[in-house]
Amino acid sequence: MSLYEQIGGAETIAALVPRLYARVLTDHRLVSHFRGRDMGWLAYHQAQFLTALLGGPHTYEARGLRETHLLIHITDPEFDAFIEHLEAAAGSLGIDPRILTVLCEHLQERREAVVALPARRPAD
Repeated sequence: MSLYEQIGGAETIAALVPRLYARVLTDHRLVSHFRGRDMGWLAYHQAQFLTALLGGPHTYEARGLRETHLLIHITDPEFDAFIEHLEAAAGSLGIDPRILTVLCEHLQERREAVVALPARRPAD
């Protein structure tokens, strides 16, 4: 059984995405990235993306992550804030923390494609 099926499939994703964006749109660190955007379109693609990451029946069909986020100039702290909101939204739905951990790992693997301004790492 896929992680998507374990969390409750489309019904849970349909509940998760609005909770996620309700939190994101009230966060002063993130809201500027969403002003003037078609939130219905974004929510649809976010649901597709999360479904694909969890092994659901859909593949993510939007442009590549890098191409999509390149002009948005997302920073590492903003990426982290988005993950925090995803964790809180998922927690409010009772999603198994172990599944959420795996989902967050999948998202972390895509950090480089989303973040336009990576944090400088200290020299070794």
